[in-house]
Amino acid sequence: MPGNNSAILKRITNKFIEYFVPKKNTIFERYKFNSRRQQADENVDFVTALYLLAETCKYGALKEELIHNRIVTGVRDMRISKHFKLATDLIMEKVLSMA
Repeated sequence: MPGNNSAILKRITNKFIEYFVPKKNTIFERYKFNSRRQQADENVDFVTALYLLAETCKYGALKEELIHNRIVTGVRDMRISKHFKLATDLIMEKVLSMA
C-alpha cells in the first residue's frame, strides 16, 4: 500500500506543477535574451543575467557560445566591444575578465 500512496502523491504533485508553473514561450525567452544589453550600472551582473535568461531558451549545446556572443555584442563599452569583435582567439574566460 505505501507504494500506491507514493504513486498517487506523485501524480497529484505533477498535476499541481502542470497547473501552477507557467509554460515558457521559447521564442519570447530568446527575444529577451537576444535583446539584453549591459545597463549603465551593471558589471558582472550583466553576465549573470545572461546566464539566467539563457536557461529558458533551450539553446542546448550552443548555450555557452550564444552567451559569449551576447556579451560581445551587448557590452556597454564600445572599446571593449570592438576589441571583442576583432579578436580571433577570444575565449570565454578572456571575455569575462574584460567585461
